[in-house]
Amino acid sequence: IGDMLAQRAMYLLDIAAPYPTDLVHNKDNIGRFYVYPISDTQYCISDTDYFDSLYHDMEEIEWVYVQRAQLEDPRFALPHWYAIER
Repeated sequence: IGDMLAQRAMYLLDIAAPYPTDLVHNKDNIGRFYVYPISDTQYCISDTDYFDSLYHDMEEIEWVYVQRAQLEDPRFALPHWYAIER
């Protein structure tokens, strides 16, 4: 089954796209995000739109991190939070 918190996070982020900072508003965003634990308390959000040629002038990729406790909270609005963080 894998990591259910990560799977739920990827699903929520995918269906909420596009985000305000997106350069291109693709209709098909399924599979855009990869969320994985980097410690017992923190997850990393990898957004494939930021590995695109449109962002070739970025010197460094800015990783987005979310706390496990946030993902476990059913009231936490991950897509809204991500839109602000990104």
